[in-house]
Amino acid sequence: MTSLSVQNSRLAQIVSLACLWIFSLILTLQFPPTWDVAWQHHIAKEVLHGGELYRDVIDLNPPLWFWAAIPSVWLAEITQQSSFAIASLFNLLGLAIALPCVWSLLPQTWTQLGRTIFCAGLILAIGILPLDEAGQREQAFSLACVVWVAIFAARLKGQRVWLGLAILVGLIAAYGFALKHYFVLVPITLELWLVLKQRKDWRPFRPETVTLAFSAMVYTVAVLALVPHYLTEIVPLTTASYQGLRDFGDQPMLVAISKIIGLCSIAFIPFILVILNRKVGPFEPITLGLCWVAVVCVFNVCIQAKGWGYHYMPIKAVIMLAALALVLHKPSAQSEGGVRFSRLVAGTLILGNVVIPGLKTWAFVHENAPFPEGSPTRIVQQMLEKSPRDSTVAVLSSDPGNAFYRPFKQGKAIYSRYFSLWMLPQLHADKSVNGQAILQDVRTKITEDLMCSLPDMILNETTAGYNSDLWSAQFIVTDPMAILKLHAAFGNWLDQNYKEGPQPGKSIRAWFRTDSATPTKPKTCRKA
Repeated sequence: MTSLSVQNSRLAQIVSLACLWIFSLILTLQFPPTWDVAWQHHIAKEVLHGGELYRDVIDLNPPLWFWAAIPSVWLAEITQQSSFAIASLFNLLGLAIALPCVWSLLPQTWTQLGRTIFCAGLILAIGILPLDEAGQREQAFSLACVVWVAIFAARLKGQRVWLGLAILVGLIAAYGFALKHYFVLVPITLELWLVLKQRKDWRPFRPETVTLAFSAMVYTVAVLALVPHYLTEIVPLTTASYQGLRDFGDQPMLVAISKIIGLCSIAFIPFILVILNRKVGPFEPITLGLCWVAVVCVFNVCIQAKGWGYHYMPIKAVIMLAALALVLHKPSAQSEGGVRFSRLVAGTLILGNVVIPGLKTWAFVHENAPFPEGSPTRIVQQMLEKSPRDSTVAVLSSDPGNAFYRPFKQGKAIYSRYFSLWMLPQLHADKSVNGQAILQDVRTKITEDLMCSLPDMILNETTAGYNSDLWSAQFIVTDPMAILKLHAAFGNWLDQNYKEGPQPGKSIRAWFRTDSATPTKPKTCRKA
């Protein structure tokens, strides 16, 4: 090929990747934010306007994700644009910055076309496949996994890495790995692999590891200095109550974890393919690294024991790229059916990751099926629609969709500092001294929020759930209003200022503020 044709080919590949990136941005902007992302931006707005994180607005997650949303909310207020659209742009700009980093670190034995195919897969895996969960922490973690595996593979092969590139990789990875403490298992296990392989040649103080460690220290100092009560108050609350909030909650935890492993089983296929076809190796370190990280991501999902859809996002992203790396592998010895079979299965993995979530995403956008008539969510939705637009409605529910997202979506004022009453079922069932002390603190804060916000209507959702441990699951019914009325001052306040109306549904009750109500706000109310 002439130098001009080579340049044209490279330009065509760059333009193709740019078009795919723009396509991913356009698609992302079509989706409404998830409950978690909407809550993230609500918290960022509260903090931006002087609210204190973990006091005026409370969540169980570490602060970095909420701090990261503040620039988007700030720009949205200046430009009068959607903060979610700005955040989506920022997320995909991070992907755009990572693309040349990954390109530079890919195996030198791969052709330019092979690198382009892999980077296109990266855009698909990070920018397009998670469309219905865009903005979740797992999206940033997925990107961190890929860039860290890429530089790990380059170090393992002894490839020279430019200083600025290594620092940039360290910064991208530092953000993704810091969002949940489970995520640090990826760099830790890959570093142990590097130690075992390089032995005496191993260098711990590399630009990317120094950047990662320095970022971790800065973050730790920021948490201790700015939100010390996260460690003293939120961590104990999370420890005491969060295990009750998970998918498969009606199953003992061991059964739930086994089901999660079953859902994650596809992650082991690239790893198994490498083992079965080891004779046609050696495989590139990036291929092996991605296969290993897929397994680590499965372990991450299992130890969280939640099983929600977005938790599987890194697994799907990593196995797709591992499958692509297998497809691009050039065997040292051309074999008969083994390599063809591996490529067929790897290709199937790629298609499965693209087509199945794609169909799910298409259904998510276009069906918009209403909730079943008579369901708690449908009733809450109808009651919100009937209420005046500028009214305040408090929904006492352990379901974040009912407690926060639907009032938020309809522009209602948010009465509570909590995402939902997710902690009540577990704390109410916990009869230990510590559990009851935490319950009393939570109850005081919730009743204070109600008495300070003076909602026009209070909806109470009685939920049926389970209190489960490793071996058993015990059925429990949680009535938030009954728990809150144990606070005597709140019970008196409610009786004096509210009247219960007709019951809208089997598990929903409604209280309306009376015209003669003259409630006195507690002195501890937050400033508006």
